[in-house]
Amino acid sequence: MKRIALGVFLSPLIIALIWTIPYWGHSALSFWALFNLFFAYVFFLFFAGICHLILRVYGWQKCWQYTSVMFVVSFVLNIMWSLYSIAGYDNLFYSQTLVVEFGQITNAGYLLKIEESLISSVIISLAMALFWYIAVHKTIDGVKNA
Repeated sequence: MKRIALGVFLSPLIIALIWTIPYWGHSALSFWALFNLFFAYVFFLFFAGICHLILRVYGWQKCWQYTSVMFVVSFVLNIMWSLYSIAGYDNLFYSQTLVVEFGQITNAGYLLKIEESLISSVIISLAMALFWYIAVHKTIDGVKNA
């Protein structure tokens, strides 16, 4: 149980650290660091809860299974939320891309949202790999007392 708690504590810190890198020179670094830390825990716990249900049903315990399930779950939820969040705009331009034009998501907008979701899913999957190493790895190798 201690390793699980340690994994749940440390894994979202990786996500928050990566999310905070762009703000290191910013005057509001402490605000963004706390903001990213809070949402890293929220997202990691939500996605990990869904992954736990899937992993439990199939009895999967290997690292690649944990990270693959986390990647798929986070990618699907990220892409759904991303497309939903831009659906109400008439025009939207960001990241040097015309995302929405005349109320319709552009092809470039779809590609940008897919790219953002892939990057986010890789980051969350790396955090899940850390969680697996801390919480699950030793129990598979024979140490029963967690």
